[in-house]
Amino acid sequence: MKKLFLLMMLFISGTIYGSDDVDLCYQSAALKYSVPEVVLRSIATVESGNNSHAVNVKGRAIYSDTMEQAKQVILDNKDKSIDIGLMQINKWWFKRYNYPLELGLEACWNIHMGAYILHYEYMRHGKDIWKAIAHYHSQTEKYQTRYMNKVYKEIQRWQNIK
Repeated sequence: MKKLFLLMMLFISGTIYGSDDVDLCYQSAALKYSVPEVVLRSIATVESGNNSHAVNVKGRAIYSDTMEQAKQVILDNKDKSIDIGLMQINKWWFKRYNYPLELGLEACWNIHMGAYILHYEYMRHGKDIWKAIAHYHSQTEKYQTRYMNKVYKEIQRWQNIK
């Protein structure tokens, strides 16, 4: 029941804001999951270059022009390790909650799921945002520092824009 409620809330948030208004999606996800909006935006930039059709297959980034092309990439590689969408949600999360992989191509849903994962890691690692960011990317320490540096630089860039 809890999983169904989460899916419904994410669907409703996507329906209300639409896939074109990602600014509202970032704002609502940040509020809902108590994570900084600038961190969400920075992660999306580092992970996908803000491309909602981005799919990473076993470490190889694929940027499709359309959602249909991205869905085909997912279908062709469903048995491999894949990260999907703006926030590059790993296939593991889809399996954990029994979500269809194609759902990850919906920008607002993807942002909300990324915010959920960041919040999950934040709570799991003693409310340390940098540990949460590191574990959002990888459970392997050797990959975490470089990733945190990329996100930090992106946070600085976003803050200079405002």
